[in-house]
Amino acid sequence: MKIVSHHIGNCNQKRQICERILNEMLAKMGGCKGDCYLVYYSYINKGDIDMNTVIEAIEARRCVRSYRATQVKTEDLNLIMEAGTFAPTGSGKQSPVIIGVQDKQLRDELSRLNAHIMGKDTDPFYGAPTVILVLADGTRSTYLQDGSLVMGNMMLAASTLGLGSCWVHRAKEVFETDQGRELLKAWGLEGYVGIGNCIVGYPEGDKPKAAPRKDGYTRIIK
Repeated sequence: MKIVSHHIGNCNQKRQICERILNEMLAKMGGCKGDCYLVYYSYINKGDIDMNTVIEAIEARRCVRSYRATQVKTEDLNLIMEAGTFAPTGSGKQSPVIIGVQDKQLRDELSRLNAHIMGKDTDPFYGAPTVILVLADGTRSTYLQDGSLVMGNMMLAASTLGLGSCWVHRAKEVFETDQGRELLKAWGLEGYVGIGNCIVGYPEGDKPKAAPRKDGYTRIIK
């Protein structure tokens, strides 16, 4: 009997997520042929985290710049965005707002606006079908830091789900355009500032390799 363990990183995840992962794993195994498979699901309770696992996940994350057209599952998108909500923020005021965009028309319009700012006619989202916008309340003194931490959390979460992600810049400039301001008004977010575009999708091709870390990157002064 083979024992396969799979950890869900949050104790409040819904049953259908476990069932989906179970079905996917059994499909990869070709079903229960010959020896039976016992699939064991365990939950990592908050406050009971293996730091080695966390560090390994951080070191395994890569920026992906080539994607398949397959759309990200809604439950995975929700998990990624939820991870963003647990990023630290100045005085705990939670200045950011996270908007997941899977509507193709809006996604393509955001891509067009972003490309126009770059002065190019290519897709700055590298074909990723999902774009997660991070905006933050510009009246908060820590809005930029708050939103940046949200972006980091979401990219890490995407990696642990087997998805690729990348921070695409120029969100600030996009939402300073007339079209961008119209979107903010429609969403009831006037006065919010664009922090970043977190593109997410299934990677096309091999996972990129990490560049060597530069000398002197870290220092300790005692």
